[in-house]
Amino acid sequence: MAKKKDNKSSNGIQVKKWLYVIAIGVFLYLAYKEGILTDEVHANNDEQVQEGEVKDKKDKQWKNKEIPIDEDESNHNEESHVMYDSKNFDADKIKDLELPNHPDCEVVRHTYYSLCYAEAHEQAAWVAYRLTYEETTGDADRKDDNFKPDDMVQTGSALPNDYSASGYDRGHLAPAADFVFSESALAETFYMSNMSPQAPDFNRGIWKQLEQQVRTWTRKDKTLYVVSGGVLKKGLKKIGKRNKVSVPEYYYKIILDLKAPEVKAIAFLMRNEGSKESLASFVVSIDEIEQQTGIDFFPKLPDVLEKQLEASKNYSKWFRSKQN
Repeated sequence: MAKKKDNKSSNGIQVKKWLYVIAIGVFLYLAYKEGILTDEVHANNDEQVQEGEVKDKKDKQWKNKEIPIDEDESNHNEESHVMYDSKNFDADKIKDLELPNHPDCEVVRHTYYSLCYAEAHEQAAWVAYRLTYEETTGDADRKDDNFKPDDMVQTGSALPNDYSASGYDRGHLAPAADFVFSESALAETFYMSNMSPQAPDFNRGIWKQLEQQVRTWTRKDKTLYVVSGGVLKKGLKKIGKRNKVSVPEYYYKIILDLKAPEVKAIAFLMRNEGSKESLASFVVSIDEIEQQTGIDFFPKLPDVLEKQLEASKNYSKWFRSKQN
Protein backbone atom coordinates (compact mmCIF):
# COMPACT_ATOMS: atom_id res chain seq x y z
CA MET A 1 0.00 0.00 0.00
CA ALA A 2 2.88 2.34 0.75
CA LYS A 3 4.35 1.89 -2.76
CA LYS A 4 1.09 2.94 -4.43
CA LYS A 5 1.06 6.13 -2.33
CA ASP A 6 4.54 7.12 -3.54
CA ASN A 7 3.51 6.70 -7.19
CA LYS A 8 0.46 8.86 -6.63
CA SER A 9 2.57 11.60 -5.06
CA SER A 10 5.03 11.53 -7.99
CA ASN A 11 2.24 11.84 -10.51
CA GLY A 12 0.91 14.89 -8.64
CA ILE A 13 4.24 16.67 -8.84
CA GLN A 14 4.49 16.09 -12.62
CA VAL A 15 0.98 17.46 -13.12
CA LYS A 16 1.92 20.64 -11.24
CA LYS A 17 5.02 21.11 -13.42
CA TRP A 18 2.99 20.86 -16.58
CA LEU A 19 0.48 23.32 -15.20
CA TYR A 20 3.32 25.82 -14.56
CA VAL A 21 4.64 25.37 -18.11
CA ILE A 22 1.19 25.85 -19.57
CA ALA A 23 0.59 28.96 -17.44
CA ILE A 24 3.87 30.53 -18.57
CA GLY A 25 3.10 29.75 -22.20
CA VAL A 26 -0.35 31.33 -21.92
CA PHE A 27 1.16 34.44 -20.32
CA LEU A 28 3.76 34.83 -23.05
CA TYR A 29 1.13 34.37 -25.74
CA LEU A 30 -1.15 36.98 -24.23
CA ALA A 31 1.73 39.37 -23.66
CA TYR A 32 2.84 39.09 -27.27
CA LYS A 33 -0.73 39.55 -28.45
CA GLU A 34 -1.15 42.73 -26.38
CA GLY A 35 2.15 44.16 -27.71
CA ILE A 36 3.97 44.43 -24.36
CA LEU A 37 7.05 42.58 -25.50
CA THR A 38 7.09 44.15 -28.96
CA ASP A 39 7.05 47.62 -27.40
CA GLU A 40 10.07 46.76 -25.31
CA VAL A 41 11.87 45.36 -28.34
CA HIS A 42 10.99 48.46 -30.37
CA ALA A 43 12.15 50.68 -27.53
CA ASN A 44 15.49 48.92 -27.40
CA ASN A 45 15.80 49.14 -31.17
CA ASP A 46 14.91 52.85 -31.07
CA GLU A 47 17.62 53.49 -28.47
CA GLN A 48 20.16 51.73 -30.67
CA VAL A 49 19.04 53.73 -33.71
CA GLN A 50 19.22 57.01 -31.77
CA GLU A 51 22.70 56.19 -30.53
CA GLY A 52 23.73 55.43 -34.09
CA GLU A 53 22.21 58.69 -35.37
CA VAL A 54 24.03 60.70 -32.69
CA LYS A 55 27.32 59.04 -33.59
CA ASP A 56 26.72 59.66 -37.30
CA LYS A 57 25.83 63.29 -36.54
CA LYS A 58 28.99 63.80 -34.47
CA ASP A 59 31.09 62.19 -37.18
CA LYS A 60 29.52 64.45 -39.78
CA GLN A 61 30.10 67.53 -37.59
CA TRP A 62 33.75 66.58 -37.10
CA LYS A 63 34.22 66.09 -40.83
CA ASN A 64 32.59 69.45 -41.56
CA LYS A 65 34.28 71.30 -38.67
CA GLU A 66 36.22 74.42 -39.68
CA ILE A 67 39.85 73.90 -38.84
CA PRO A 68 41.98 77.09 -38.81
CA ILE A 69 44.28 77.21 -41.85
CA ASP A 70 47.89 78.01 -41.17
CA GLU A 71 48.61 81.42 -42.68
CA ASP A 72 51.75 80.06 -44.31
CA GLU A 73 49.55 77.81 -46.44
CA SER A 74 47.02 80.50 -47.35
CA ASN A 75 47.13 83.39 -49.75
CA HIS A 76 48.78 86.31 -47.98
CA ASN A 77 46.53 88.69 -49.88
CA GLU A 78 43.52 87.08 -48.23
CA GLU A 79 42.21 88.55 -44.98
CA SER A 80 43.55 86.43 -42.14
CA HIS A 81 41.26 85.32 -39.31
CA VAL A 82 42.91 86.50 -36.11
CA MET A 83 42.29 83.96 -33.37
CA TYR A 84 42.72 85.35 -29.87
CA ASP A 85 40.54 86.20 -26.89
CA SER A 86 39.76 89.88 -27.50
CA LYS A 87 37.78 90.10 -24.24
CA ASN A 88 40.76 89.20 -22.11
CA PHE A 89 43.53 90.71 -24.24
CA ASP A 90 44.58 94.16 -23.06
CA ALA A 91 47.48 95.67 -25.02
CA ASP A 92 47.90 98.46 -22.47
CA LYS A 93 48.90 95.91 -19.83
CA ILE A 94 51.79 94.56 -21.91
CA LYS A 95 54.90 96.54 -21.09
CA ASP A 96 57.10 97.50 -24.05
CA LEU A 97 54.76 95.77 -26.49
CA GLU A 98 56.15 97.82 -29.38
CA LEU A 99 59.80 96.91 -28.77
CA PRO A 100 61.33 94.43 -31.24
CA ASN A 101 63.86 91.76 -30.34
CA HIS A 102 67.28 92.25 -31.95
CA PRO A 103 70.51 91.13 -30.27
CA ASP A 104 72.97 93.11 -32.39
CA CYS A 105 72.30 96.60 -31.06
CA GLU A 106 72.14 98.66 -27.86
CA VAL A 107 68.67 99.47 -26.54
CA VAL A 108 68.32 103.11 -25.51
CA ARG A 109 65.16 104.24 -23.72
CA HIS A 110 64.29 107.89 -24.06
CA THR A 111 61.25 109.35 -22.35
CA TYR A 112 58.98 109.25 -25.39
CA TYR A 113 60.44 106.55 -27.62
CA SER A 114 63.02 103.76 -27.60
CA LEU A 115 65.66 102.75 -30.11
CA CYS A 116 68.30 100.10 -30.68
CA TYR A 117 71.62 101.63 -31.72
CA ALA A 118 73.76 99.68 -34.20
CA GLU A 119 77.30 100.94 -33.64
CA ALA A 120 78.62 99.35 -36.84
CA HIS A 121 76.23 101.56 -38.84
CA GLU A 122 76.13 104.62 -36.50
CA GLN A 123 72.33 104.71 -36.44
CA ALA A 124 69.37 102.89 -34.97
CA ALA A 125 68.37 99.48 -36.30
CA TRP A 126 64.87 100.36 -35.11
CA VAL A 127 62.99 103.17 -33.37
CA ALA A 128 59.71 102.26 -31.68
CA TYR A 129 56.95 104.15 -29.88
CA ARG A 130 53.26 104.20 -29.06
CA LEU A 131 51.39 106.97 -30.87
CA THR A 132 48.02 108.44 -29.88
CA TYR A 133 45.94 110.97 -31.74
CA GLU A 134 46.22 113.50 -28.90
CA GLU A 135 50.01 113.46 -29.24
CA THR A 136 49.81 114.58 -32.87
CA THR A 137 47.61 117.62 -32.18
CA GLY A 138 49.99 119.71 -30.07
CA ASP A 139 51.63 122.97 -31.06
CA ALA A 140 55.27 122.57 -30.07
CA ASP A 141 57.49 124.35 -32.59
CA ARG A 142 60.57 122.80 -34.26
CA LYS A 143 61.95 126.20 -35.26
CA ASP A 144 65.51 125.51 -34.07
CA ASP A 145 66.04 121.99 -35.49
CA ASN A 146 68.69 121.45 -32.82
CA PHE A 147 70.40 118.25 -33.97
CA LYS A 148 72.62 116.87 -31.21
CA PRO A 149 74.58 113.71 -30.29
CA ASP A 150 72.85 111.20 -28.05
CA ASP A 151 74.75 110.93 -24.77
CA MET A 152 72.72 107.87 -23.77
CA VAL A 153 74.40 105.77 -26.45
CA GLN A 154 77.28 104.13 -24.59
CA THR A 155 79.51 103.81 -27.65
CA GLY A 156 78.74 107.35 -28.78
CA SER A 157 76.33 108.34 -31.52
CA ALA A 158 76.95 109.96 -34.88
CA LEU A 159 77.51 113.73 -34.93
CA PRO A 160 75.59 116.39 -36.85
CA ASN A 161 78.60 117.24 -39.03
CA ASP A 162 78.91 113.58 -40.13
CA TYR A 163 76.11 114.45 -42.56
CA SER A 164 77.54 117.79 -43.71
CA ALA A 165 78.09 118.08 -47.48
CA SER A 166 77.14 114.40 -47.91
CA GLY A 167 74.17 115.01 -50.17
CA TYR A 168 71.87 113.26 -47.66
CA ASP A 169 69.31 114.65 -45.22
CA ARG A 170 69.37 113.90 -41.51
CA GLY A 171 66.20 111.86 -41.87
CA HIS A 172 64.05 111.28 -38.78
CA LEU A 173 63.12 107.68 -38.01
CA ALA A 174 60.67 108.83 -35.33
CA PRO A 175 59.23 111.94 -37.06
CA ALA A 176 59.25 115.22 -35.17
CA ALA A 177 55.59 115.87 -36.06
CA ASP A 178 54.54 112.80 -34.04
CA PHE A 179 55.86 114.47 -30.87
CA VAL A 180 54.50 118.02 -31.02
CA PHE A 181 52.53 117.53 -27.80
CA SER A 182 55.43 118.96 -25.77
CA GLU A 183 58.68 120.83 -26.29
CA SER A 184 60.70 118.17 -24.46
CA ALA A 185 59.21 115.34 -26.54
CA LEU A 186 59.91 117.25 -29.75
CA ALA A 187 63.50 117.97 -28.66
CA GLU A 188 64.13 114.24 -28.12
CA THR A 189 63.49 113.52 -31.78
CA PHE A 190 66.57 115.55 -32.77
CA TYR A 191 69.07 113.18 -31.19
CA MET A 192 71.45 111.93 -33.87
CA SER A 193 70.59 108.37 -32.81
CA ASN A 194 67.18 109.03 -34.39
CA MET A 195 68.71 110.11 -37.72
CA SER A 196 69.57 108.14 -40.83
CA PRO A 197 71.00 109.34 -44.18
CA GLN A 198 68.03 109.79 -46.50
CA ALA A 199 68.02 111.05 -50.06
CA PRO A 200 66.34 114.50 -50.07
CA ASP A 201 63.66 113.44 -52.58
CA PHE A 202 62.85 110.47 -50.37
CA ASN A 203 62.89 112.24 -47.00
CA ARG A 204 60.84 115.19 -48.20
CA GLY A 205 58.65 113.14 -50.51
CA ILE A 206 57.26 109.63 -50.16
CA TRP A 207 58.69 109.08 -46.63
CA LYS A 208 57.09 112.32 -45.40
CA GLN A 209 53.84 111.29 -47.08
CA LEU A 210 53.89 108.00 -45.17
CA GLU A 211 54.53 109.81 -41.88
CA GLN A 212 51.53 112.06 -42.53
CA GLN A 213 49.39 109.04 -43.38
CA VAL A 214 50.23 107.40 -40.04
CA ARG A 215 49.08 110.52 -38.20
CA THR A 216 45.88 110.50 -40.24
CA TRP A 217 45.22 106.90 -39.20
CA THR A 218 45.45 107.84 -35.53
CA ARG A 219 42.36 110.03 -35.93
CA LYS A 220 40.32 106.88 -36.49
CA ASP A 221 42.25 104.22 -34.62
CA LYS A 222 43.31 106.50 -31.73
CA THR A 223 46.34 104.43 -30.69
CA LEU A 224 48.97 102.87 -32.96
CA TYR A 225 52.32 101.17 -32.39
CA VAL A 226 55.01 102.33 -34.81
CA VAL A 227 58.44 100.87 -35.63
CA SER A 228 60.79 102.39 -38.23
CA GLY A 229 64.35 101.93 -39.44
CA GLY A 230 66.73 101.39 -42.31
CA VAL A 231 67.60 97.94 -43.61
CA LEU A 232 71.15 97.62 -42.27
CA LYS A 233 73.59 95.14 -43.77
CA LYS A 234 77.22 94.78 -44.73
CA GLY A 235 78.59 96.60 -47.76
CA LEU A 236 76.47 99.74 -47.54
CA LYS A 237 77.83 103.10 -48.69
CA LYS A 238 79.30 105.20 -45.86
CA ILE A 239 79.30 108.93 -45.13
CA GLY A 240 80.81 110.90 -42.26
CA LYS A 241 83.99 112.56 -41.10
CA ARG A 242 84.55 111.25 -37.58
CA ASN A 243 81.98 108.46 -37.71
CA LYS A 244 81.21 106.21 -40.65
CA VAL A 245 77.46 106.27 -41.09
CA SER A 246 75.88 103.63 -43.34
CA VAL A 247 73.45 104.77 -46.03
CA PRO A 248 70.54 102.29 -46.16
CA GLU A 249 69.25 101.33 -49.57
CA TYR A 250 65.80 100.62 -48.10
CA TYR A 251 63.70 101.86 -45.19
CA TYR A 252 60.79 100.18 -43.44
CA LYS A 253 57.90 101.34 -41.32
CA ILE A 254 55.51 99.01 -39.47
CA ILE A 255 52.22 100.10 -37.91
CA LEU A 256 50.14 97.97 -35.53
CA ASP A 257 46.54 98.63 -34.48
CA LEU A 258 45.26 96.47 -31.61
CA LYS A 259 41.90 98.15 -31.21
CA ALA A 260 39.12 95.55 -31.48
CA PRO A 261 37.35 94.52 -33.58
CA GLU A 262 39.60 95.63 -36.46
CA VAL A 263 42.92 94.31 -35.19
CA LYS A 264 45.39 94.83 -38.02
CA ALA A 265 48.95 95.59 -39.03
CA ILE A 266 50.64 97.03 -42.09
CA ALA A 267 54.26 97.24 -43.20
CA PHE A 268 56.07 99.31 -45.83
CA LEU A 269 59.44 98.75 -47.48
CA MET A 270 60.72 101.70 -49.54
CA ARG A 271 63.83 102.33 -51.56
CA ASN A 272 65.89 105.35 -50.45
CA GLU A 273 64.91 107.51 -53.40
CA GLY A 274 62.08 109.76 -54.54
CA SER A 275 58.93 108.11 -55.87
CA LYS A 276 55.57 109.04 -57.36
CA GLU A 277 54.07 105.63 -56.64
CA SER A 278 51.13 105.20 -54.26
CA LEU A 279 51.84 104.26 -50.64
CA ALA A 280 49.90 101.03 -51.13
CA SER A 281 52.43 99.90 -53.73
CA PHE A 282 55.10 99.67 -51.00
CA VAL A 283 53.13 97.35 -48.71
CA VAL A 284 54.84 94.07 -47.78
CA SER A 285 54.35 91.55 -44.99
CA ILE A 286 56.08 92.04 -41.66
CA ASP A 287 57.60 88.60 -42.21
CA GLU A 288 59.42 89.95 -45.27
CA ILE A 289 60.92 92.83 -43.27
CA GLU A 290 62.00 90.38 -40.58
CA GLN A 291 63.80 88.36 -43.24
CA GLN A 292 65.49 91.49 -44.59
CA THR A 293 66.58 92.83 -41.19
CA GLY A 294 66.89 89.85 -38.85
CA ILE A 295 64.63 91.67 -36.36
CA ASP A 296 61.75 89.97 -34.52
CA PHE A 297 58.88 92.46 -34.38
CA PHE A 298 56.18 92.43 -31.69
CA PRO A 299 57.51 89.34 -29.87
CA LYS A 300 55.21 89.98 -26.89
CA LEU A 301 52.01 89.44 -28.86
CA PRO A 302 50.21 86.11 -28.43
CA ASP A 303 51.93 83.68 -30.81
CA VAL A 304 48.89 82.98 -33.00
CA LEU A 305 48.07 86.67 -33.29
CA GLU A 306 51.67 87.59 -34.07
CA LYS A 307 51.99 84.89 -36.70
CA GLN A 308 48.84 85.81 -38.57
CA LEU A 309 49.34 89.57 -38.47
CA GLU A 310 52.94 89.30 -39.63
CA ALA A 311 52.16 86.96 -42.52
CA SER A 312 49.45 89.15 -44.02
CA LYS A 313 49.96 91.98 -46.48
CA ASN A 314 46.30 92.81 -46.88
CA TYR A 315 45.87 96.59 -46.72
CA SER A 316 42.15 96.87 -47.46
CA LYS A 317 41.34 97.97 -43.90
CA TRP A 318 43.95 100.73 -44.03
CA PHE A 319 43.39 102.25 -47.46
CA ARG A 320 39.68 102.81 -48.06
CA SER A 321 40.07 104.54 -51.41
CA LYS A 322 42.21 104.17 -54.53
CA GLN A 323 43.82 107.58 -54.14
CA ASN A 324 46.48 106.15 -51.77
